[in-house]
Amino acid sequence: ADADSPWLDTAAPVADEPFTTGRARRAPSTRRTPAQLRAAAERRERLRRQLRIGVVAALLVAVVAAWIVVPASDAFRIRHVEVSGAAAVDDLQVRQRIDSLLVGKTVFTVDEDAVVSRVEELPFVREARVERHLPGGLEIHVSEYRPLALAWSGGDFWLVAQDGRILAKANGDAWKGRIPTVTLLGDDIKAGDRVGDEPALQLLRARPRNSSVAFDVVRADGVKLEADLVGGIEVRFGRPVQLMLKVAALERAIELVRRSGKADEIMYVDVSVPAKPAVCLDSVFECHQPRGPQKDAAAATDSGAATAQTGAPTTPEEVGGDEANPADLVA
Repeated sequence: ADADSPWLDTAAPVADEPFTTGRARRAPSTRRTPAQLRAAAERRERLRRQLRIGVVAALLVAVVAAWIVVPASDAFRIRHVEVSGAAAVDDLQVRQRIDSLLVGKTVFTVDEDAVVSRVEELPFVREARVERHLPGGLEIHVSEYRPLALAWSGGDFWLVAQDGRILAKANGDAWKGRIPTVTLLGDDIKAGDRVGDEPALQLLRARPRNSSVAFDVVRADGVKLEADLVGGIEVRFGRPVQLMLKVAALERAIELVRRSGKADEIMYVDVSVPAKPAVCLDSVFECHQPRGPQKDAAAATDSGAATAQTGAPTTPEEVGGDEANPADLVA
């Protein structure tokens, strides 16, 4: 071929080009060394660690901001207060006790312990509990005392709880017959006081829940206790000691007389010595000490007739008798 021919390209020697079949040429190798791989892994781990730290820091900032801002937010300001569980306590009384503690407070910032303390100062309240209702509600759950007795003291009647707490003044006519009436030795009392050590109240607490006797009136004079049962039976307890034993002796004595068929004739029962309860029967003017259902009441006529006839029987304590051993109660 002519060297001057335009069809001949002399810029690239054709003879030096390798023969190809149309396949793409393989790229040069980019394989990294183990050291390069370790360095890349370390960089990725640093990035992950930094990302985790950033997320935790953001969350902490958000929590602190929420802790400071949200509780004081007007969205949670207390707008409604509800009192539940109260019967003797008026809702208005509760509100008046706690209103000053709610001024400018939210459901998160209100002092719950202070609210409970204020409410429990009300005489009839045994326990109070606060419950929050978002966004702006507060509920006060109240548990009330149940009156144990109607107490006479200082010219007034008072309702008294099981633990001796004076609940409130009461209308004697409205409460007599519903709960026992007791005489208190103290005369300077007010609602909220505690008089649990009063002998008459100690006697009521000594009565088991499943007792077969029920007290109507309990009288205390500082030296001895006397009571009238529901049904009219008079009971003489003597000194206010060993009251649980004396109540047990009273139940036993009445049960033994009932078995003899003369329960309706009981004039009084004397349990001042609980191991030897004395029973006085009205119809035959006799006092005796029942020792078992087989004992005939007439067998003790001679021992009790003299005192019964006087109308002023002498108790074992008044004649100098000592309290018996509790083990003697076992028949």
